[in-house]
Amino acid sequence: SADDGATWSLIGDNEINDGIYAWNPETFTLMGRIRLIDAAANPSDPNAVADVSDDVFTVGAAGNVYYINDASVAGTEFGITNPGNNANSGTTLADPMASLNALLNVYDLNPGDKVYVDSGVYDLPTNIRILAQDSGVEIIGPSSLGHSATFNRGNVNEGQFGIELRSAKNVTLRNVRVTGAQSGVVAYDADGLKVYNSLFFNNAVYGLYVETDTINVVISGNTAYGTTGNGAIDQENGFYLRGDRMTVSNNISYKVGNQLGTGIWIDSADELTVFGNLAYNNNNGYTITTSQ
Repeated sequence: SADDGATWSLIGDNEINDGIYAWNPETFTLMGRIRLIDAAANPSDPNAVADVSDDVFTVGAAGNVYYINDASVAGTEFGITNPGNNANSGTTLADPMASLNALLNVYDLNPGDKVYVDSGVYDLPTNIRILAQDSGVEIIGPSSLGHSATFNRGNVNEGQFGIELRSAKNVTLRNVRVTGAQSGVVAYDADGLKVYNSLFFNNAVYGLYVETDTINVVISGNTAYGTTGNGAIDQENGFYLRGDRMTVSNNISYKVGNQLGTGIWIDSADELTVFGNLAYNNNNGYTITTSQ
């Protein structure tokens, strides 16, 4: 049933009771239910052995585009028409989910899939974890003046990150903001990572960290800053980049307040391309150690 049990359509009959039934739903719904009934019984018999889903479930629209929104439709850039809700499918403009982590937990995203995160502040009870099964996904925030999607981790303790990539390949982050973490974004074994036009601010240690096991990285057009005088938000190092075959271009890294730390720190990097970056009001603007 796609209407909370008002009507029913047959999806299978005379199935062997082996505990498995593969079903590819074709109807989008936010109010789906499944009913099982003894094959030998008359469906209209009230005494037939049967069971119905305890609650409604969601079947998303077919496609490769997903939507996240906060509790408001004010300032929408992508045309989202409703507040976010994790009971939604996240597959249409009318039923966005409220949490990127919730969407990643529900769907196995693939290369070419895009997730649009609309304007708002998204408080994070846990790290956003992008793992191997979501390789190739692109996360896109708003780009218009006055619009932004900000992920606030609200926890600067060890291991608390805004976005954590682990073995996810060819992921793109575009127009996102990350704050309130030990490190804003961290990437481990994340070959092919691309980060564009994003802001990492007022984290504790790093704005963006890329580990040595990551290659073919593009970091371009981003900004990182910390506010000195408070270890929770001084973001000592804007960018700490350690991968091979990296292109690091047109980024800005600075401190608000006194000079501290390093703006752009690159080491263990081979076949490095760096141009057009600006670092100021740090103790060290650039620190680069590499063999070409």
